[in-house]
Amino acid sequence: MILNVTRPNGDRIPFHLTTDDAISILKKVKPEVAVITHIGYKMHLKGAEEERLYIQDSTGIKTLIADEGLKIYMNGQLSYQETVK
Repeated sequence: MILNVTRPNGDRIPFHLTTDDAISILKKVKPEVAVITHIGYKMHLKGAEEERLYIQDSTGIKTLIADEGLKIYMNGQLSYQETVK
C-alpha cells in the first residue's frame, strides 16, 4: 500500500495524512508492505526514519520510505529492492 504521509505524529492539519492516520489505515487494510511517500517538510524536521519505524512498530507491517530508485515487484509475489545509500 502506498500512502502520502505528509505530516508527523501529532502535527495534524486538514486534508493531510499523519503517521497516526497511516497506522489507522494499515491496521484496517493489513497490506504486506507499506510505502510512505510525499514526505513533507515537518516530517523531515521531526525525522522521517523515526516516523517510519513508529508506523512499522505500531502495525507490524514492513514500512518503507519511497526513495528515488525504489523498485517494487508484484509478479504474483511481492518483493522490493531498496536503494543503497
